[in-house]
Amino acid sequence: FIISKLNNHLFNYIVLMENENSFNGEIKITKGNINTKDDFILQVEKTYHKSVIENKQNINVIIVIKNYLSSIELEKLLVNSSISYCTTTLTKLNLTANNLTEIPQSFLSLTSMTQLILNNNKITKIDNLSNMILLERLELRGNKIEVIENLDNNKNIKTLTLSSNLIKNINKDTFPKNDMLIELGLFGNFIGDNSKEDNNNTILIDTIKIIGKHCPSLQSIYIGGNFISQINTLKEIIQTYIKNIKTIDGHNI
Repeated sequence: FIISKLNNHLFNYIVLMENENSFNGEIKITKGNINTKDDFILQVEKTYHKSVIENKQNINVIIVIKNYLSSIELEKLLVNSSISYCTTTLTKLNLTANNLTEIPQSFLSLTSMTQLILNNNKITKIDNLSNMILLERLELRGNKIEVIENLDNNKNIKTLTLSSNLIKNINKDTFPKNDMLIELGLFGNFIGDNSKEDNNNTILIDTIKIIGKHCPSLQSIYIGGNFISQINTLKEIIQTYIKNIKTIDGHNI
């Protein structure tokens, strides 16, 4: 792994990415190396101290990619290290391709978050995001989520990505009502019923009706790779019930 801090006029970054040369669990720092994950928090402490204590700058962005960070280890990072003092200033968090099975309860303290990217983990449930009222971008692609739920407080989300999960239906009681949502990604789920092809047209209409009613500003939808996406009248149905739609699966209409 590589850990480094990049400074510019807007943000301080803590960046932890997989070593391009080899993957051997080694974490490389700009000055010195460590060899165990137990020392990971120590390096965060050092980065925090130099950035916040010495330079009087808040940490606004954390990027941790391909480090196989577990939910427990993430909890340590956000609760038991000095980084916990920065949770109210964090605006962007990217934890793509780790080993998260749940969204930690400590996320309730991330009240300034505008972008949260949790792609390619093992998360089974959308939870603990209710205090992220400023959140504009939420990416949960490539997880194990079955239900779109618990997003009622996140009224400012403009981009919601849930492609490549285990979603089978869109429930009107749990699907969020969001006047700000512009882009919705549902590609590669299981919406519809493969064993009841005759009913898929009804399922499609009901699904698109809910999305159109709950998200009146929606302009772009990715819905291919589902059972209902095989219906020939997909485009016409989407245009009928989602009034502001401009692109379907990346294609202009």
